[in-house]
Amino acid sequence: MGILQNLLKSLTGGSPAAAYPLAVKCNRCGEILHARVNMANDLSVEYSSSGTPESYSCRKVIMGSGRCFQQVEVVLRFDSQRTLKEKEIHGGTFVEE
Repeated sequence: MGILQNLLKSLTGGSPAAAYPLAVKCNRCGEILHARVNMANDLSVEYSSSGTPESYSCRKVIMGSGRCFQQVEVVLRFDSQRTLKEKEIHGGTFVEE
């Protein structure tokens, strides 16, 4: 049974601690949208001039369940330790939950 659990865990993105949760509110319809950033797979590395990882970034485009089809774009920037340093949003606002 452990093999199946490990396979399911790898297919669903691992543990919740390996994900950065997002909650945003659409500017057009007001719908609260939820998404997550898989910290192991969704980040793009940005290298320093010496070739070492300097920072990471992620761009997510989130769309609701059908009230409106407005896209909310989120750009996240992390440092080399994968700690959030900056976040931008277009088409919505961040919701703290």
